[in-house]
Amino acid sequence: MNHKVFQQAIDKFGFDNQVDKCIEECAELIDALMKYRQDRVIKNRVLEEVAGVNITTTQVLMMMDPDDEFYSKIEKEQVKKLKRHVDAVGEMGHPDFQIDEIKCNTSEVNKTRFESGTFTYKVMRDK
Repeated sequence: MNHKVFQQAIDKFGFDNQVDKCIEECAELIDALMKYRQDRVIKNRVLEEVAGVNITTTQVLMMMDPDDEFYSKIEKEQVKKLKRHVDAVGEMGHPDFQIDEIKCNTSEVNKTRFESGTFTYKVMRDK
C-alpha cells in the first residue's frame, strides 16, 4: 500500500473526517457481508469493502502516531482473540481441535502501519 497517498488524504481531510470514513467503510462491509450471506451480492463486493476497511483502518493507525509498543499491543490482542476463537471452536463440539502454538513476530512489523499476517500458529488435530 502507498502510505504517501494515505498521508496526503490524512493531511487534506483531517483526523475526524478520516475516522468518519473508516466508520462508513466498516458499515459498508457489514452490509455487504449480510447480503453476501443471503446470496444478494457477489464476492467481489465484499472484497471491495474489505479493501476500503483496510485502507481506512491503516490511516487511523497512522494518525495515532504509533510506536513499536503500540503494534506489540495490537499483536498481543490478536493472539488473545485467536486463542479464544480456537477455544470456542473446541467448546462447540470440536474437541479434537486445539492450538499448539501461536507466536507474535514483532520484528516483521512495519512501523508506519500494522501488517497483517505477522502471526504463525500450528493447529494440532488428534487422529
